[in-house]
Amino acid sequence: RRQSLPAVLNILRQILREPSLPEKELDLLKQETLSGLEQGLTDPQALAQRKVARALSPYPKEDPRYVPEMAEEMAQLKAITRDEVESLYNTFLNGENGELTIVGDFDPAEVIPSVESLLDGWKSGQKYVRIPRPASKLEAGNERILTPDKKNAIYLSAIPFAMKDSDPEYPALAIGNYLLGGGALSSRLGDRIRQKDGLSYTIQSQLQASALDENCLFRVFAISNPENSEKVQKAVVEEIEKLLKEGLLPGELDKAKQGWLQQQQVMRSNDAMLARMLGANLVSGRTMDFYAKQDAAIAKLSADDVLKALRKRIDPKKMFITTAGDFEKKK
Repeated sequence: RRQSLPAVLNILRQILREPSLPEKELDLLKQETLSGLEQGLTDPQALAQRKVARALSPYPKEDPRYVPEMAEEMAQLKAITRDEVESLYNTFLNGENGELTIVGDFDPAEVIPSVESLLDGWKSGQKYVRIPRPASKLEAGNERILTPDKKNAIYLSAIPFAMKDSDPEYPALAIGNYLLGGGALSSRLGDRIRQKDGLSYTIQSQLQASALDENCLFRVFAISNPENSEKVQKAVVEEIEKLLKEGLLPGELDKAKQGWLQQQQVMRSNDAMLARMLGANLVSGRTMDFYAKQDAAIAKLSADDVLKALRKRIDPKKMFITTAGDFEKKK
């Protein structure tokens, strides 16, 4: 039976303010998580992603930003007790810091009192302090992980650099990434490596930037037959170098800008995505005007703007590359 939003918030109040934290549920959650980690011990994608994540987060074990090896995380998980969970909950969780976003058909006059009741008097002894996540200095490298008897191989490369998504250079990089490998329907990497050469099952590039920290990451991800892994790696470098050297093709920039802007419109028409965006705005102190200005900047970009940004930030020789697969299998 569907319930009203105020009724749901009242139920949440009971769960959040007076949790029972049953040990059986903790055991079940631990078992489910351990099962996923155990599968990841031999999964090429999980291993490659963990390798890159650890390289991008070079912090000591006592730092919250530390990324453990999977076996190490499994040992930590097995050691967790209900008393530790309860202590953490009571010490840190509270209603003093946070954001709430609601998207949909609702009456604020009904919802706001329920939210206020949910949070009223809910405090803790720990003061909230945001942990910064600056870009790491990642040296170029090439790591290979053997995963015997796995049909697929993973290619994952990364280049981190110091930049926020509010940097004037970011729109040009966003479009450069979109036409290189971020486009949903067509891209340089996809057209060459997947469509033309038939070397990969999927390939894409991503550009991730923070609103709060000088932390931007360019990544390329591909899934292929292990026999084609080296060819995929070589082709990625060739396509990036070709774009940096020869520039954009006629009409390529207009097509990329149109596709990127349409993609943003679709995202903002989705209630769940819009709620997440509004929540992020509350954290960063923005309004939707930020995205309107960013869209306008995208629309005004020239081919020279895009190439200048790409040549400054994306160097194939600086990529940290990880491949995982059954590379010793006889052809």
